[in-house]
Amino acid sequence: MEIPLKIKMFIWKTCYNWIPTRGNPSKRGVNCNDICQICGKNNESTLHALWDCSKLKYVRVWWLPSGKFCDTHFGSILELLDFYSKRLTKVEMELFCINLWKVWCCRNDWMHKGNSFDVNEVVWWSKNFAEEIHIIGSSRGKGIVTEGRRREEVDDR
Repeated sequence: MEIPLKIKMFIWKTCYNWIPTRGNPSKRGVNCNDICQICGKNNESTLHALWDCSKLKYVRVWWLPSGKFCDTHFGSILELLDFYSKRLTKVEMELFCINLWKVWCCRNDWMHKGNSFDVNEVVWWSKNFAEEIHIIGSSRGKGIVTEGRRREEVDDR
């Protein structure tokens, strides 16, 4: 996938439940409140924080192309990624991963900085970011964008 390394690393960490959701400490025996602070309804697992939370419904519907959304219950984020990797094009899957990362960033800004959790911002930002990556990536052959700058991929010839 032609997405920034930090997003690839984030997706990799989610597959192993290595992101700090409220539910992770309770799985390790720490007595703490593991209820999602955004919806206030469910245990905040990785899957819930990035996909199942009821406040993310608009984001889920928007970022998946028409006809590809499936209201299936997934047991883990890995099942979710596997399911959609078989149904989405490469570009659609890149946008899917960008959206998951942006949801996480907005959630953290809301929880730790007091910023509002605006699903419209997630949708708008992700769409523009994906377009920017593909415009820059396709305008000069192979390349990726990191932190708003272009980094050429180097051949090992």
